[in-house]
Amino acid sequence: MQEFGQKYLDLGFSVIPIGRITLDENGNKIISYPIPWKKYQSQKATPEDITTWSNRCSNIGIVTGPISNLLVLDADEYKPTFDKVLFSSLNIPVTPVQKTARGGHQYFFKYPQGLDIRNDVCIGHKGSGMDIRANGGMTIVAPTKTSYGQYEWIVSPEDCDMADVPPNLLNIILSSITNPSNPNSENKPHKPLNTLIGLAEGEGRDNAMTTFLGGLLTSRRPDIWDTEVWPMIEAVNNTYKPPLSKSDLERIYKSITTKELQRRSSQTSPQSATVQVVKKEFTPSISFGELMTQEYPAARFVLDPYFETNAVNMVSAPPNTWKSWFLFLVASSIASGEEVLSFKTEQSSVMIVNEEDTFRAVQDRFKLLDITNKKLPIYFHIAQGLKIDKEFVDGIVKEMKEKGIKTLMLDSLRSMHDAEENDSTQMQEVLDHLKEISRNEITVIFTHHHRKRHPLDKQQSADASRGSSAINAAISGHISLDEEKRENGTFLIIHHMKSKAGPKIEPVEIKIAKTDLTGLMTFEYQGTFKSSDKKIEAAKKIITDNLKEGGWMSVNDFIELHIAGDSVVRTALRDLKKSGIAMTITRSEAKAKGIVVSGDGRANEQLYAWCEGKDNELDTFAEKLRGVDPNDVPL
Repeated sequence: MQEFGQKYLDLGFSVIPIGRITLDENGNKIISYPIPWKKYQSQKATPEDITTWSNRCSNIGIVTGPISNLLVLDADEYKPTFDKVLFSSLNIPVTPVQKTARGGHQYFFKYPQGLDIRNDVCIGHKGSGMDIRANGGMTIVAPTKTSYGQYEWIVSPEDCDMADVPPNLLNIILSSITNPSNPNSENKPHKPLNTLIGLAEGEGRDNAMTTFLGGLLTSRRPDIWDTEVWPMIEAVNNTYKPPLSKSDLERIYKSITTKELQRRSSQTSPQSATVQVVKKEFTPSISFGELMTQEYPAARFVLDPYFETNAVNMVSAPPNTWKSWFLFLVASSIASGEEVLSFKTEQSSVMIVNEEDTFRAVQDRFKLLDITNKKLPIYFHIAQGLKIDKEFVDGIVKEMKEKGIKTLMLDSLRSMHDAEENDSTQMQEVLDHLKEISRNEITVIFTHHHRKRHPLDKQQSADASRGSSAINAAISGHISLDEEKRENGTFLIIHHMKSKAGPKIEPVEIKIAKTDLTGLMTFEYQGTFKSSDKKIEAAKKIITDNLKEGGWMSVNDFIELHIAGDSVVRTALRDLKKSGIAMTITRSEAKAKGIVVSGDGRANEQLYAWCEGKDNELDTFAEKLRGVDPNDVPL
């Protein structure tokens, strides 16, 4: 308690002690408070207070509202009525987020200055599954443990600054303030709008403009918004020091006017706020002659020959098989336009959406790969709760076009949708969204897990990827990764499973190594992958070529030539002897016969030489060696 209490205090939060947390018979939360905490809404605890509390309790909370500059959105995704569409429309930015004891998520934002926002249950509508903790409230924080689970940071406030309340969320809050129809809402009318004028940079200009605009829209008809409301917010913007950019002002205007229209529509038709019917024009067909006379550009690859540009591509692998590492390595090479693992790339900026890791975990992997050039055009959405739906498509395409980004990487597919993966209808909807992104001249690459296989099943196929066959049907390029541990290290095998744009290539292997001195990870291209049988045959060919040059050679001589690993070399020599291509003699026998051999070794060490002509039969050679058993070869 003392360590974490002091940490939260140093971050600027007002800390309070929490006692035991349990659930009653109806599933309602019961929290015990060791001391009254109302006074900590206006004054922060001291380090001495925290030391005293640590002897009485082990759990911890933070007072929300102006005292901590904190507003918390509590999203209970585990509730059956949770409104996924409404949550997606909030466009949650990068901000601290924690997982609650019941499996929900809490998003931490800066408290909008100048407003009196109170706690609000079920924002938007009854049963939405989203609550607000603000002025007069508190929130439980990690590492608090309850009788039913533990609070854990996904993105800690130590790793990420709190974002401003997103405009769509603030608009819902303000609607509750000005039209408090929710009986569970504690919100009261907000301060006069003239208090939101004349703000300087850093004083919440975005939030103030959102508040001002929201108030104007609620009292005016939509048909006069462009002619009356827009000039008014331009006038207010001119009082800011400096004013918001025109693009920022247009973004806020579009977001809040859209939300206000949805709110008004929902009052007469509950579904009209989230359902939009788009009429598409039917494109006329073309004839065979027209098709064949057209000249279409040759296929291009962002990673040649694996990933086609402006298409949907997949990297699949069993769990914990270097998918993210490989993706980040490829991302840095695409961003720089350099080759990766001997494969050419087409340079473009890259957007990575990672919903499985924390900011620190992503940063650590790039550091361990020694990718530290801060000028690389790579952008991130990390742990924002993003899902692949229409709102995501519209938002990500808009952002990527504005920033000139051409490659989108999703890590992983499973973390970004709620569809049943074995249901082709549900998965087709997810994949259609990805195709829509690719139609905007964006290359999409996502990671995906393999289905579980029997330990003895080494067969590789496109069917190895988990889920509906719709996934494999929708993608243009597909590679799968497999880890293989050998005597000389760990190897990553890349299998080219599918390519709509060109021929597939043979599997290749990458050696994964960790530098002892720096701890950095290296991925070293080793060439075409050879199965155990192919490796043995290749080793036999090289060994035979060396034996033909004459002389006697030991096992160690061949290993020092880096033909293959120890076991492969020994197996190859055993096969060559059994087939009569190689003959053997021990060092002691060679010395007795006056045969000169190089190097030193044990007296009983086997030496190998090329057998020529008819005398290369093992029984003939055995006779020459005076009864030496040709099958007694201790490899």
